[in-house]
Amino acid sequence: RINNTLAVDTNFVYAIINTQTENGLTNRGVIKKVGRMAGVIKVINSSYAFIGNTLILSNWKNEFNTIAFDKIELLVVLDERNITINKILIHDGKMFPDVDIESLVLLDRDYFKDKTSAYCDGQLIPNAQASSFELVSDDYSRDSENVFFKTTQLSGVVAKDFRYDYATNIGTDGTSTFKDGKLVTR
Repeated sequence: RINNTLAVDTNFVYAIINTQTENGLTNRGVIKKVGRMAGVIKVINSSYAFIGNTLILSNWKNEFNTIAFDKIELLVVLDERNITINKILIHDGKMFPDVDIESLVLLDRDYFKDKTSAYCDGQLIPNAQASSFELVSDDYSRDSENVFFKTTQLSGVVAKDFRYDYATNIGTDGTSTFKDGKLVTR
């Protein structure tokens, strides 16, 4: 094993996932394998590793991904899901070359923004104003003018008044009420 989610032998690299049975036992199973790359193995964290100049990811969000680089000049580990290589953001094993690393802010495990854009779960949030973008809850966010459920803009909502109640799982601006991003009352 390389780390908690990756293993290698002379021929293959394996992504391993742990699942819980009904009686609480842990099952470990191979979910994917690819031919082994040439090079030295270097563990980055519990999700990422290098073999030579190939980045390998296996985690609960993106079961398996590889990205080959011509050359690795700079590696920065931001957290278990986010790293930068050569000043390019890698989020859950996917490259985001247009994200400005100098202004990057990781808001939580699923949200990040830079000076021009905001993202949820690796997807661009259309029409989000990065300068005023903030989280309201795990699924709701807002900027100075708009409210979003994940990546969907909610229409007719007053952003400055929008609140989320964790006890009821209801978001409201006092006029429009939403549950799971769906309008309940207006």
